[in-house]
Amino acid sequence: MMITQYAIVVTGMPCSGKTSVARYLHKSLAVPMASKDMFKELLFDTLGWRDRAWSIRLDVPSVALLFNFLNTHLEIGQCCMIDHWFDSLSDEGHLVAMQKELRFTVIQILCHAPGPILFSRFTARAISGSRHPGHCDEFTYDEHKNLLMSGGVEPLSTEGPLIKIDTSDFDQVYFEDIAAHVARLLHLS
Repeated sequence: MMITQYAIVVTGMPCSGKTSVARYLHKSLAVPMASKDMFKELLFDTLGWRDRAWSIRLDVPSVALLFNFLNTHLEIGQCCMIDHWFDSLSDEGHLVAMQKELRFTVIQILCHAPGPILFSRFTARAISGSRHPGHCDEFTYDEHKNLLMSGGVEPLSTEGPLIKIDTSDFDQVYFEDIAAHVARLLHLS
C-alpha cells in the first residue's frame, strides 16, 4: 500500500519559532493546524487558570486533544499540521505508533537556534506578557533556563522528510521558500 497521507509536524524547543512557522504554513498552504498551546489556552479560558502546577496539569489533556486532532484528520485522509515541542518521550512514542498504525508520512520541520538566543526570547516573551497568563511564564525561568541554554533538540524518530530551520535571525528565515518546499513534498505544486 502506498502512503499518501501527510502530517506536517513543526517542532523544536520553546521560543524556536515553531508557532511562527506553523502559522505561516497554515495560511499559505491552507492546511488545518493545531498546537498544544491552542488547546491549553482554550482550557484556561474554560476552566480558569491559577498557578504553574495547574498549567502543568493541563498539559496532559492539551496533548490528548492535539493527538485527537491529528488522528481525526488522518483517519479521513486529510493532510494537517501540528505545532508541538515533543518534550516527552511518550509524546514522540505516541506519534511514531500512530504513524505505523495509520500509515502516513511525517514532514518534520525542526526549528532551532543557539541556547542564548532561545533563553533571551523566552525571557522577553515572559516579560512582555504576550502569551496567555495561564502559562505562568514569569515563574518558569529556573525551570527552563538550563534546557533552553543547551539549545539542542534532536529530530523526531518518525519516517519522512526532515526540514531543519535555523531561526537565529527571523529576517533570514525565508518563509516563502519553506512553504514552497513543503508544497512540493505534498505534491501541491
